[in-house]
Amino acid sequence: MSISSVSSGSASYSPATSSSSSQLDKQIAKIQQEIIKEQANKADDAKTKAQKIQLLQQQLQQLELQARQQSTSNAAVSNNTASGGNTTSSSSATGTAGSIDTTA
Repeated sequence: MSISSVSSGSASYSPATSSSSSQLDKQIAKIQQEIIKEQANKADDAKTKAQKIQLLQQQLQQLELQARQQSTSNAAVSNNTASGGNTTSSSSATGTAGSIDTTA
């Protein structure tokens, strides 16, 4: 049995694409409340309860990540504006691919 979405009562999760921080905060609070409700839920068996809680926790982590990214993005915009908007940045990434010797 797999759970692809969670909806309980009037609260449900839908991924935020371009939400304001207050909207993200509200979604985070809803998910936290859903986790608390599910932990207290006596109707579901232990396996179903654990699956629902795990899904809610994943959704919570995703929302918290979005909030952090948005906060970082807003701080970068603020810093750029404060410095006159004339900042440039460059970055490069290099990597090496490993090889597997399959000869015996």
